[in-house]
Amino acid sequence: VNACNSAVAFIELSDDPYDVKESLLGRINELDSVDSAGEFTTDQIAEEAFAIDTKIASGQPLGLPFPWEAFQNSTFGIPYGTVCPLAGRDKKGKSRLSAFLAYSWISKGIPIAYFPFEDRRHRFLNNLAAAHGGYDLFTIKNGYVSERFMTHHRACQREVAAMPIHIYDTSSTIEQICAKIRKDKRTE
Repeated sequence: VNACNSAVAFIELSDDPYDVKESLLGRINELDSVDSAGEFTTDQIAEEAFAIDTKIASGQPLGLPFPWEAFQNSTFGIPYGTVCPLAGRDKKGKSRLSAFLAYSWISKGIPIAYFPFEDRRHRFLNNLAAAHGGYDLFTIKNGYVSERFMTHHRACQREVAAMPIHIYDTSSTIEQICAKIRKDKRTE
């Protein structure tokens, strides 16, 4: 009911009807994922914690693995189903690091939904291609690159595009982002 009231209010404010539709669809999809069981008891939390600890003790991965063994052993990776923002000062390598991590996962067949809020989709895809091909993308920015380099770059772009990566760089509300993630989870 609250979602419908919000939708009416947004339409009255002349919001884009397609955005309102996406927001409503997102909220409807959330209804499917609501746990009707409610709160967990302390005993249930203890059982869940022990199950996780058992996986850790047996060396099972609990999430997206890091490509650095010592770091992976210390952190156990990024837990599945989490949102992991990467923040830092300008020009410190955030885009390269995120592309490198995304590439390391998709190259292992792990599907990734990526939201390059500061980068655009083509820059992110180019960074993935460079990680895949083992070359420095700055070469292109220097100008006058060889045709051989460009042929290799294009091949890497195509190979990366065939991997399990979903890139969304359009402006979105949190509801739209969640709806896209749920849609991708259903199709993978």
